[in-house]
Amino acid sequence: MLLSAPKSKFDTGEHLNSVMRSFQYRPHLVGQFMPNLQDATFMGEATSSFSVDRDRFFRIIGMVVKALYFKDNGIKLSSEVRVAWAPLGDANSGRMPYLEKLEYTERHFGDTPDRKNGEIFQYDWKTSPDKTLNICRLKFYQGLPIYAIWQQL
Repeated sequence: MLLSAPKSKFDTGEHLNSVMRSFQYRPHLVGQFMPNLQDATFMGEATSSFSVDRDRFFRIIGMVVKALYFKDNGIKLSSEVRVAWAPLGDANSGRMPYLEKLEYTERHFGDTPDRKNGEIFQYDWKTSPDKTLNICRLKFYQGLPIYAIWQQL
């Protein structure tokens, strides 16, 4: 998620340097989080590439959403949580009404409430206009929003 963060005060490399130091002190983390890390070139610049275990990523974000829901509401969220994040797309990414719901959500979310460490992590809750879906929007390092969606029970 840090690698997808926009140009901002994080450009100083402070957070990326922190991640890299973690990898230096614990090299096994590179293999755990980026098992297929390889050299690459992008727009003429030397860089690295790796693939992400999308199912694992979505599953972990779903667990984070369930934990936040319990923290904020005191109620266990037992519905299946579907996760969408543009950089990882999926088979439904370009389909309607899936795409329409995400676009509607972004247009109507407004500002995320101020929370402690908001530059690092933000989240907010909404319910769809027809009251059939609950939606959580998460942002890490002011990056692209991650959406978690579940059916209203």
